[in-house]
Amino acid sequence: MNLGIDIAIPNLAEILLSAKNELVSLLKTNEPLWIEDTTDGRYVIHRDSYDRTFSNNFRRKGGISSRTIFESSKDMGYVSMNANKLITMLSDSKVRLDIFPTILTESVVVQEYAGKMISPNQLGSIQLVYEQMHLYSPLLAPRCWYYLRYCEKIDIKTWVIVEVSCDPFSSENIQLPGCGTPAWRLPSGCLINEAAPSLSKVNWLEHVQVDDLKALTPNLYRDIVLRGLSFDANRFLQTLLRSVFRLNCHIMFNKIGVTQHFGQILSMTPEARRVILDISYNMLKNFCGNLTMKNKIDLPYMYSNNIRFSIYSVNGSTSQNSRFLVNATTSMWIPLPFNEIVDFFNNANMRNQWDVLCNQQAAKQIGIITYGKSQENSISLIQPFVSLNPNLMVIQETLSDPLGAVVLYTLTDVYDLQKAIHKAIPQGSSLPLTPPCDIEVIPSGFIIYKDGSPGTKIATSKKSCTYAGMDKGSIVTAVFQVVSQTATSFETVEMSLVKTLHSVVTSTIQNIMHALNCHNQ
Repeated sequence: MNLGIDIAIPNLAEILLSAKNELVSLLKTNEPLWIEDTTDGRYVIHRDSYDRTFSNNFRRKGGISSRTIFESSKDMGYVSMNANKLITMLSDSKVRLDIFPTILTESVVVQEYAGKMISPNQLGSIQLVYEQMHLYSPLLAPRCWYYLRYCEKIDIKTWVIVEVSCDPFSSENIQLPGCGTPAWRLPSGCLINEAAPSLSKVNWLEHVQVDDLKALTPNLYRDIVLRGLSFDANRFLQTLLRSVFRLNCHIMFNKIGVTQHFGQILSMTPEARRVILDISYNMLKNFCGNLTMKNKIDLPYMYSNNIRFSIYSVNGSTSQNSRFLVNATTSMWIPLPFNEIVDFFNNANMRNQWDVLCNQQAAKQIGIITYGKSQENSISLIQPFVSLNPNLMVIQETLSDPLGAVVLYTLTDVYDLQKAIHKAIPQGSSLPLTPPCDIEVIPSGFIIYKDGSPGTKIATSKKSCTYAGMDKGSIVTAVFQVVSQTATSFETVEMSLVKTLHSVVTSTIQNIMHALNCHNQ
């Protein structure tokens, strides 16, 4: 991102040193600065104690109002990675997009202050960063901010990365691009301690000020968003753990656990596992990126039954060489615990009850790769029954998330997969998390969020539902995508393709609700 100006920040050293001290203090202190949230047992900052202990220097100009909401959380975990390597990853905005693909949609260094040294133990340059986050749903606007990032080694085995918002543009009249929910980052970040040569102890803290959040949040998502669960410390830390597990699996692919051999269709060699990881990760990146792609045209006149349609340029441009993709998304509330819904989508024997590709014929899971601390993440190979093309295969990945899970899948050809495996180089990979893969990936899938605080009412289409307990309901966002084979511009995307996708989405949702015995919702 090039703003075309040199951004000077007064009192830069004072801001960062004060923010670092506040962050370390909050991470090392519990009561009375932190109190237990009686709703779910999480710890949040006690506002009165915080205001008495720390100055108000980091708050957004203009103070707070009745529309202001503060979000605060902290968490601790152990990451299977060398501390120096982990710090390098978390300090690189491009790599952060690979680490947090289900949270971050944009992360870019606006300016580096290479000549600014505020401590002899400073690591790297001070960075002014623009970042955008999104809770994946067509109903929610992204959250974005500018902040300063600073890293320092505070003792022989401990490092701190501090991130704090500043207001460098107050005299430049610069607006945040593409941002629906401007937010303000109070001193946040992490402490990283070298617990062992390949093990890091990470303490993560998020502290955010957001205005007008209640007015900008649809009823369907208020329980998640207004309780501060969207982007809390636990979600960042668990996503970091998942990405590092995946990276370690990619590097050490010979040690990946496979619970079932791939039979005659594919030989489960280390190269095969590595290629499948590559394809699946590209699928995740494309899936998340397409949901928030800026270069799109919405089709409001096609909205019906809460289904939203957009047209995207596959490669992000509108040149004559571009290919165009039609995207359909819809969100719904289902009165079932999220794990039951995830199990339903992961059960190959039940796939013919909802996937139109199966044409009501049985599908078969022919292999699975699992990874993660409790093997809760998986990549499956599924063979649907398609009489016209028996070589088609579905690659499906399920990702665990503190909010629930993401289930996404793409269709590929067995022969294309075998060619990619044949070309794979049998060696480990370093950053980025995945090398390029030749196979084009057009993913569809489902984002399943836990939902259901006591006494909450939300609306789904024409009916309101009341539920109690966090395991009583789920918010499901379904995303379906298809590429136009003939369009050369947004205007030439055939409406027949849009209408066909509308029919597929409508029938698939009806099939899912019927199979889950929720067709009356």
